[in-house]
Amino acid sequence: MITVKERERIARRLNARTADPLIFAVQHRAADTVSKLITDLTEQEKNALLVVLADRCPLPRERPDDGLIDEVAVQRFLDGDPVPLSGPELGAAIRALKQQGHSAYAITHDFNVPWRTVATHFTDQKETAA
Repeated sequence: MITVKERERIARRLNARTADPLIFAVQHRAADTVSKLITDLTEQEKNALLVVLADRCPLPRERPDDGLIDEVAVQRFLDGDPVPLSGPELGAAIRALKQQGHSAYAITHDFNVPWRTVATHFTDQKETAA
């Protein structure tokens, strides 16, 4: 069993030696370079590298739009969890927040939603109601 201290040591070494070149190779779709970088790693080193990469790679701010609304993701967003949402899901979240009495400013400020997006959904609702 690997100790926490050993795992941290491996992660620091991989972060310095492997993470940056690996990220660069993946971004440039250089499969041969990716293969060379990870071939000689042990299973423990690969696991440590995954942790390093997960920490270094930000979550996407928007989920691809597949036309479906993931109600669980919307609820998690409403609960303050920073989950990526598709356009329709974000619209559903904004409508739910408005129904709960949140102002456009509060949605923009408290939920980190761009003002233009909030304003668009508020305008759409006014036009729909008319």
